[in-house]
Amino acid sequence: MTAQYLMNTLLTACKNSLGEEHPDIYPVLAKLRGVCYCQSQHEKATTVAQQILALQERTLGPDHPALIDILKRLGDMAREEDDFQGAEPYIRRAIHIAEQLPE
Repeated sequence: MTAQYLMNTLLTACKNSLGEEHPDIYPVLAKLRGVCYCQSQHEKATTVAQQILALQERTLGPDHPALIDILKRLGDMAREEDDFQGAEPYIRRAIHIAEQLPE
């Protein structure tokens, strides 16, 4: 069994027991993204990261500070693939949300 298989199995179990959009699914998705990335499956890692972003946007709102981390990760992954134009909107949005935080 691979780590990716185990993470997918855990994700399925969590979704079945907690529901598709429960906040406790975020860490499982984040671990799956990390496993895919470490296995050089960057396209799959990006897809999972986009799923995390979409889930957090729906459950927390589009400007919630918790989105900063996944936006930064999406920007970093795009930048590491030399997709600077793809990285820019994620990084700009993360900065915009961070600038709205109280000091």
